Amino acid sequence: MTEKIEEVERYLEKLDPQRRSALAQVRSLILETVPEAVETMKYRMPTYNYREAVLCAFASQKHYMSLYVEPRNLDPHRTQLQELDLGKSCIRFRSLEQLPLRLLRTILEETVQAIDADRFHQMEK
Repeated sequence: MTEKIEEVERYLEKLDPQRRSALAQVRSLILETVPEAVETMKYRMPTYNYREAVLCAFASQKHYMSLYVEPRNLDPHRTQLQELDLGKSCIRFRSLEQLPLRLLRTILEETVQAIDADRFHQMEK
């Protein structure tokens, strides 16, 4: 196990059981959806990179949990997430039941496609 994965494990271990379970399931969904994702810790949050670009990150805050994604990939889904508290690039939720996991999978897949497209366009230049 690498040091970064161990850091994420320690982060999760410090959470109360309900939050630990919820964020562990979010973590599993991220790694299942994007097996190439590299898990690390940035800004004291588990962060996932794909091809050296940030894919997403999550955190346990005082009153809620947050999932951070690229704003351009969150914006098309705002109406589907209108029941949740949204920021410019984050989805805030109090329990896993509030988070539409199928939609989260779609957002992650679209983010991967956007990163790949960006890389392709950079190679063309």
